[in-house]
Amino acid sequence: IFQDQYEIVHRLENVKLRNVAKFFAHLLVTNAISRNVLHCIRLTEQDTTSSSRVYIKKLFLELIEFLGLSQLNKRLTDSTLVEYFQNLLPSDNPKNS
Repeated sequence: IFQDQYEIVHRLENVKLRNVAKFFAHLLVTNAISRNVLHCIRLTEQDTTSSSRVYIKKLFLELIEFLGLSQLNKRLTDSTLVEYFQNLLPSDNPKNS
């Protein structure tokens, strides 16, 4: 469901976009869905739209609100979880870094 929603995020009105991001942030924090769902996000200029960037921003702001910045940073840099976040900040091309 996360990937389906992410693919059509450009069709959502701003308020609905923010609510959907907030909903999925809650599901991620409560471990109701796997972090693997973030694998569909590739944060590059070519792979995102302005709507998807707003969605990603709201998602992470909500994660920060729920977890706190230090706890989120700890999860993002945890070596056992790195596979879930590798597409989020791709390093395959210097332009994408």
